[in-house]
Amino acid sequence: MIKSMTGYGRGETSGKGKKWIIEIKSVNHRFLDISVKLPRSISLLEEKIKSEIKKKLARGRVEVYVKMQDEGQEIRQVKLDKGLVKAYYSALEEISELVPVSNNIKIMDLAQLPEVLVLEEQNHDLDSYWSIISEMLELALNDLVDMRVKEGQELFRDLSQKIQYLSESCKILKQYTSMAVADYQERIYKKIKEAVDTWDIDNNRVLTEVAIMVDKMSIDEEIVRIDSHLKQLCQELLSEEAVGRKLDFIIQELNREANTIGSKSSIYDISNLVVEIKTIIEKMREQVQNIE
Repeated sequence: MIKSMTGYGRGETSGKGKKWIIEIKSVNHRFLDISVKLPRSISLLEEKIKSEIKKKLARGRVEVYVKMQDEGQEIRQVKLDKGLVKAYYSALEEISELVPVSNNIKIMDLAQLPEVLVLEEQNHDLDSYWSIISEMLELALNDLVDMRVKEGQELFRDLSQKIQYLSESCKILKQYTSMAVADYQERIYKKIKEAVDTWDIDNNRVLTEVAIMVDKMSIDEEIVRIDSHLKQLCQELLSEEAVGRKLDFIIQELNREANTIGSKSSIYDISNLVVEIKTIIEKMREQVQNIE
């Protein structure tokens, strides 16, 4: 069964003294394009997250957000660079000797200088963090896939109805065509006979030429190809694989055949029906753009 490329999934848990939240959003895209935003301290886990997503998704623009929040109070250390403080102080002393300014250096003046005080990075156990993130990621991905499946079911129903409409329209086209060809053949034959009535021309040759002209106006081949494309669409809609791009190609071919029929026919009923067929095909094309 086909799946949509639009979905949302969320996972939330606590562990290792932290609260973890992960959100995944996906929209349509020609290929699988994954963007992961997570805290810098665990940025090395990005490729693992992408690898897990690739196991379950084939197409779509996927955005992943990982949030890590401390729970309770956590002791964090501030490191003082003593050598740098002395260097800054000496430089400021030297400035006061070079120019006539007051030598009134305060502690806060030194503390605010770059890299004098540094908040020490915490040691993060990425392996233990990954065990938490991977479970949460699986939950979020399952939610995302479920939503894509449900929307895929809606797309399946809608496209199936449109395929049925096109199939019925082809049957009507066949009826119009048989009547139109007979009428066209008779009119062309009369006009040719009237034009060459005084000429000594073989009647069979006239009928042959009329048959050739009528054959050029026939839309039987186009209708057969449309029927074939519709059957292929039905088969692909039941596939468990990612068939969005293949469906898009088939829709293009349907539109090509409809255009050919429209260019061949000058009969109002056929032209009017072709306009309706092309409208349905365009709606199908828009729907297919969101299929994985």
